[in-house]
Amino acid sequence: MKRFFSIIMIALFLAGIFPCASAMAGDFSLSVSPNPINASAGQTVTLTATVKNNGSGELSGFSIVCEGTECYSSGATVAPGGTVTANFNFTVTASMISAGSVSFRLESGGGTIATDTVMFQQAQPKLVVTESYPDPKTTALLNVNDVIQITFTLQNQGDIKIDNISVKASGVNGGKPFSPSGFSLSPGAKKTVYSSFTFKSKITIKPVVTFSVNGSIQTMDLAPITMDKAIADVEAKLSVNNAKPQAGEEVIFTLNITNNGNITYTKVSASWNGENWPLPTSTLSPGQTITKTYKRAFEISEDVQLTVTLTKQQGPVSIHTNTVKILLPIDQQDLKQNISFVIKADRTKMTSGGTVNFTGYVANNSYYDLSGVSVSDPSVGEVLSVAKIPAGSRETISAQATVEKTATFNFVLTASDREGQQYTFEAEPITVTVIDDSFGTPEPSVPLETAAAETATITPKSSGPLLIWIIAAIVLTVLIIIVGVALIVLWRSGGSSTKGSSSKSLRPSRPAVKSSPRSKPAVRSVLSKQKSGGYRDRNRF
Repeated sequence: MKRFFSIIMIALFLAGIFPCASAMAGDFSLSVSPNPINASAGQTVTLTATVKNNGSGELSGFSIVCEGTECYSSGATVAPGGTVTANFNFTVTASMISAGSVSFRLESGGGTIATDTVMFQQAQPKLVVTESYPDPKTTALLNVNDVIQITFTLQNQGDIKIDNISVKASGVNGGKPFSPSGFSLSPGAKKTVYSSFTFKSKITIKPVVTFSVNGSIQTMDLAPITMDKAIADVEAKLSVNNAKPQAGEEVIFTLNITNNGNITYTKVSASWNGENWPLPTSTLSPGQTITKTYKRAFEISEDVQLTVTLTKQQGPVSIHTNTVKILLPIDQQDLKQNISFVIKADRTKMTSGGTVNFTGYVANNSYYDLSGVSVSDPSVGEVLSVAKIPAGSRETISAQATVEKTATFNFVLTASDREGQQYTFEAEPITVTVIDDSFGTPEPSVPLETAAAETATITPKSSGPLLIWIIAAIVLTVLIIIVGVALIVLWRSGGSSTKGSSSKSLRPSRPAVKSSPRSKPAVRSVLSKQKSGGYRDRNRF
């Protein structure tokens, strides 16, 4: 009886244990994530393990085992519904990579309660190279002697370090590596290399990148870059269906813009006098022609020349179309009223023959060009001769003439319009007066008020023997007057002294007369004249 009871108790005990263990195995989960998932043999990666308790009982302590080796252990308690995360390093072996998968077990109490599998892949290098010049296309258009700098940006987008990186290109830097060279890039890192050269002629550059991964040298050929000479050859032509319309009549212009070069242009536009003439497209590719028609009406004659603006790689450029002349019928009256013809002389009065300078201008203020322009005077001759004076322009006049006697100058302008109609314009007559100056009238003459206030010495001009005799007569007359006045003065002074004194008082005065050297000749002259005239000398008895 006792033996039977013992067997029952053991059976019940075993029955209670095994159901419990079975429940524990289904109540926990394990998730393992490697970083990175791609690895090389011998590479250490980081594993993140997540343990979750999905049951009703606590989990006290656990360990993670991989290929019979414990990778991680923890004495932490995981409550029902709780989660524990663990990070630990793990070294990947070649067999793991070749097998394609690695199994991990979650163990507790000596038994396995959860598992997970990780797929490791062989780490691969991934070197991405981007060129930044001359442009994303395969052909660059340059000018001779342009200094070109080619740059490459290299980035390691793989999972493994890349070493001994070098970039070379035929025809650049003598085939030497770009700077810098021989550098390394860790996963995610990037670096820029560059090299410069002077462009001379068309060239195709073939860049090559060399590098090593785990000691293995690899080569990467980049896309070739062809550089050619830029040919900028754009032609813009403008035509019109009627170049001689009536005022207000509508005409049709046709504009053709042709790209004969190898450059693609953008932002193409056309304008005239600030007015935009719209185009159907703003891009002009090699070999392409843009055509557009426009309707316009005119009230006056105009020269129409469009400006075409285009943008290339180096910036905007401008070209001009041919000029189309819109010629309205000529209003002859309007033309005549808008021609200014002026000539002046630097002096119009002279005292003798000399040179006169003429200056002036012909101003064409009309809307019409003048051709065959000539200005002349019958005595001076032609002083201006030009083939054309455009509308809104002017020509200056400068001439000289020698004038010996009073003369009148009549300058005449002749010109023709585009239809051959001739016009004649007369300037105001210019009279130059020559004043006869035989008597030495000074030039310019002094006003009477000035002459009365000042004493001026005038030197007469020589006019022959007659002038000399006149001057001599004037001088002789003046001398006679002076001598006569002196004699009268002396005579009166001698008479008054005799009446006022006796003969005795006269005698002592004779020495006084002798002592006056200036009065003695005058006295003698008077006495001699008195004797010759019959007068008595009262000083001698």
